[in-house]
Amino acid sequence: MTGKDFILVSLREKNSDGRFYAVDRDKTVWLSSGITSGIDKFTPSGVWKILRKERYHMSSAYPDEDGINNMDYSLFFTNKGHAIHQGSMTGMSHGCIHVHKRVIPTLFNWAWVGMPILTTRESYMKFAKRDLKRIYRKVVKRRRRADHTLKTFKR
Repeated sequence: MTGKDFILVSLREKNSDGRFYAVDRDKTVWLSSGITSGIDKFTPSGVWKILRKERYHMSSAYPDEDGINNMDYSLFFTNKGHAIHQGSMTGMSHGCIHVHKRVIPTLFNWAWVGMPILTTRESYMKFAKRDLKRIYRKVVKRRRRADHTLKTFKR
């Protein structure tokens, strides 16, 4: 998957890290721990593509009793209705992947129809560590430059 934008989801299960990673051209853009999957339905593993995006969506299989949209910011990746969407961070899903309401708008706006999504039951951290270290070093370098500039300015 090098050289491409993609989303990787390490499902919250034994031997995985329960996170999603948004990767932009070989660099981890961000990661979040706010996902859950499958209580009575199974979240499939595999390589998918975003089939469609829906900003507002109500599940037809599991509609909300109050008529409130319960799958906003949906990124559908199977024809069976599996999606990454805004959802509960405490309750399990019916096979979808829940993302926190503060994070999902950014992910939704960044993602595009056709973008690859990988869902796995393995930890992605071993691959992400190098990218995260590189990002951390850049942030530290910028802070040091900013501190130096500030000290020079104060003199």
